[in-house]
Amino acid sequence: MKRTRNSSSLSPCQIVAWNLGRARRARGWSQEETARRAERYLGYRLSRAALSQAERSIEGKRIRRFDADEIVAFARVFELPVSYFFIPPASPFRGRPVEVNGKPSDPRASVTSEPLTYDEMLNLAIHPAPEVRATLRMAGLWGLSQAEADRIGDRAMGMFKETLRERAEASRRRRKS
Repeated sequence: MKRTRNSSSLSPCQIVAWNLGRARRARGWSQEETARRAERYLGYRLSRAALSQAERSIEGKRIRRFDADEIVAFARVFELPVSYFFIPPASPFRGRPVEVNGKPSDPRASVTSEPLTYDEMLNLAIHPAPEVRATLRMAGLWGLSQAEADRIGDRAMGMFKETLRERAEASRRRRKS
C-alpha cells in the first residue's frame, strides 16, 4: 500500500471512535451516562470500560470494530446523522495530514487499495454536491484546525437538526389536513 510519508493513517473504525468521543464530550456526558442512554438502542449495555476502549481506538493499539447497528444506535443517542460518525478529524491531525484506511482494523486484513485523503473521506461521508464542494474549497474550509472544524460542525449540526424539525413539522401538518 502506498502511504503518504508522515501521515496520520486512520481506519474508518478509528474515525467512528474519534467522533463517538467527540459527541459524548460535546454533550458533557460521562462514559457511564452514554452507555446507559445507548442501551435502549443497542439492546445491551456497554460497560464504561468497553466504551472507553472504543473511544481509545483512535490511538491505534486495539481498534474496536463497529457494526452498522451500533453506529445507527449512536446516531440516535446523540441525535446526529449517521454520516457524522464518518467525518475524519480535521487535517492536519496531530500535526500530520490525514489519510484513511491506511491500516485495517482487522489484523488479518491486508488493505491493498490506495488510502483515501481527508477530502476523499469527507466527500464519502457527506457527499456534497460539486458546487457545494467548490464553494467549501474557495472558502478555505478544507484543512481547518480541529477547533475551527468543531465550531463549524456544531453550527452545521444545529442547522441540520432545525431543518429536520421543520420538515417533520411540515409533514405532520400535511398529514393532518
